[in-house]
Amino acid sequence: MNCEDSLMSTITSEATTMKTNGQLAAGGGDGKFPKPVQSVNVLTQIKTTDIHSKKFMMEGSKSSDSWNISDENELDNHFPNRRFNLFVGTWNMQRCKVPPNIDDFILAGEQQSDVYVIGIQEAPSDIKNWQIRLQETLGPNHALAHSSSHGVLHISIFVKRHLIWHCSDFVECKITTRPISQIKTKGAIGISFRFFGSRFLFLNSHFHSGQTKTNERIEDYNKITQELKISSSGGSNGKSKHKSDIITRSVVPST
Repeated sequence: MNCEDSLMSTITSEATTMKTNGQLAAGGGDGKFPKPVQSVNVLTQIKTTDIHSKKFMMEGSKSSDSWNISDENELDNHFPNRRFNLFVGTWNMQRCKVPPNIDDFILAGEQQSDVYVIGIQEAPSDIKNWQIRLQETLGPNHALAHSSSHGVLHISIFVKRHLIWHCSDFVECKITTRPISQIKTKGAIGISFRFFGSRFLFLNSHFHSGQTKTNERIEDYNKITQELKISSSGGSNGKSKHKSDIITRSVVPST
């Protein structure tokens, strides 16, 4: 008997011996899902209703900028000096295949960052493979918190696993600067989210190329700043025109 046969034998043996209320938990023969097996929970239980509403995440169930003492304590536990390491990278990949190794791009510092924001332009066609390569490079300590694509633009946000619960309220806004909006080769993706109560905005953009296209590049910038609307309260696409709108305070596009 080889290792695979031994493993399957063990799984089959366990599946046919677990019982709930006197009925077998697996192999019912009626084509229905097996009944759940009760178990002892070491960690505090989270209700499925809370998971749907994201109440287990900091700020996840809050629509305002409220901040309480428990949030303050969490921040002090993770960042007592109120500083965290942030990596922001941008790369025009020119539709190339996903490289087998991107260590020199992602792991440029002496230590891993807490948050990674990676924006690419002219992205490869296999975005899924690109995400896998990012995860392989960062290792098991980081998890993908959010990602978004817009034509040939793509942006990924990875956060340390024990910090990902403190990210919330992800908001996107996508802009096309081509005259024909269906052609999404030039434009921008804006992503805003809250991290320990502070809201961050990241913008990945792709302008007209070439030193002779200065006017076109300026027009790209102006259109993005005018149409990209992400408010400090998390609204997007012009839904909030509050004077503290993030986009009116700071826009730093990448090309």
